Amino acid sequence: MKTKKIIILVIVFAFYSNVQSQVADRTTYLSPIISEFQKGWPNNKTMNLVFHGHSVPTGYFATPNVHTLQAYPYLTLANLKGTFNKAVINTITTSIGGEDSEQGELRFGSEVLTMRPDVVFIDYAINDRRLSLARSEAAWTKMIQDALASGCKVMLMTPTPITSENLLDEQSPLAVLAAQIRDLAALHHVGLVDSFKAFQDLANAGVDLSSYFAHQYHVNEKGHAVVVQEIRKWFDLAPLSNKSFNDNKTIQYYPNPIKKNEKLKIDLSAFNTSEPINFSVTTIDGKTIFSKVISIFEQKDFSYKISQQGILLLTLSNEKEKQTFKVIVN
Repeated sequence: MKTKKIIILVIVFAFYSNVQSQVADRTTYLSPIISEFQKGWPNNKTMNLVFHGHSVPTGYFATPNVHTLQAYPYLTLANLKGTFNKAVINTITTSIGGEDSEQGELRFGSEVLTMRPDVVFIDYAINDRRLSLARSEAAWTKMIQDALASGCKVMLMTPTPITSENLLDEQSPLAVLAAQIRDLAALHHVGLVDSFKAFQDLANAGVDLSSYFAHQYHVNEKGHAVVVQEIRKWFDLAPLSNKSFNDNKTIQYYPNPIKKNEKLKIDLSAFNTSEPINFSVTTIDGKTIFSKVISIFEQKDFSYKISQQGILLLTLSNEKEKQTFKVIVN
């Protein structure tokens, strides 16, 4: 009987630990923020997104050039404003080039929390390679705890890649730090923007990542757009889906990745073809570059000629459903 009680206690503890140690739910964590974004004057208020970290969020491309408006903090702002046009959103960068998390933690209270963030993003992994894992973890933990105590939402960022490390080597310093950041997000039940995995997915898909870099340590605007896509997932009003409207069949579209000026073929056979389908193409920052209504007669052999590089979001909808998928254009 005593042994059975011990086993039951162990199972309960393991279950409780598993429930507690999870990354925040992407569909609900930022719901209060999204709710504020949707309010119009005079019921809205200024919302502050604060980005804390090193040279990447600061906007360094090929040092010493700083491309503030092409870096992910401001691309995120442009992307969100494409959806939430009534919202008053401030993007604030408290990041400093060359800084690691220990240095960032020392000024977190005086320079970050004083900005009254509604959401704070933390991105230090690249420069934390010079710290031990324990020191990095301690600094990140202190910033997370202070941010949560202040009442703001916390988003931890895994790193963008660097050219001197094998992105697919899970034992590389950046990969190990990325794993630690994921663990911290789960432990503290906060948000996670997994940029590192997004770039790994691109590499595994055969994408040449050389065109995503401006410097060995810095991605360019194309690379920052990948990060924006990962951030944007947390602000979506509804999760993106690759399910079609007819019996949950999967939409087929190819090739992906694709080259500029090639035709993307989209198989619409899974749709209810008895009605027109709305089709639109938007950039990562929310700008619509193409839209049309696909008539019943066009649906059999539909294709779209890709007109620009980057990450494009293609949306198909009818009166019953709406779904969006991502296409990478090299």
